[in-house]
Amino acid sequence: MTDLASFTALVETLGTQHREMVKDAGRLKQALESRDLTAVRQLIDRMTHMLAVHFQLEQDSFYPAVLEITNPNDTARETISLFHSNLVRLAEGTKAFFERWEGPMTGDRVAALEIAWASQSPILAARLR
Repeated sequence: MTDLASFTALVETLGTQHREMVKDAGRLKQALESRDLTAVRQLIDRMTHMLAVHFQLEQDSFYPAVLEITNPNDTARETISLFHSNLVRLAEGTKAFFERWEGPMTGDRVAALEIAWASQSPILAARLR
C-alpha cells in the first residue's frame, strides 16, 4: 500500500517536472526563433530525457498508486484507467516527435522544427497543465 507521504512527494516531483518542461518549452521556442542551433540541440536533448524520465515515473509509480487507492467498483477508477491509456499514447507520440529531431541541427532543420513545434507544443502544454 502506498503511504500518503510517499504519494505526496511523488505528486510534488511530477509537478516540479511539469514546471521545468514548460520552462524548457518556452526556451526552445526562443531558441528556434533566434536560430540558435546549439541551444536548440541542447534543449531537444534535455527535453527528450526529461520526458522519458517523467513518463516512466508516471507509468511505474503514479498510476499504479492512484489505482491502488481507488475502489475497483468506482467509476473514477475507469476514468483514471482511460486517462492512463491516453497518456501512454501521448508519451509514444511525444517520444517519436523528439526522436525525429535527433542528430545535428542545421538551419534548415531548425526551420522545419520551428514549424513542427508550433503544432506539437500546444498538445504537450495541455498535458503539462
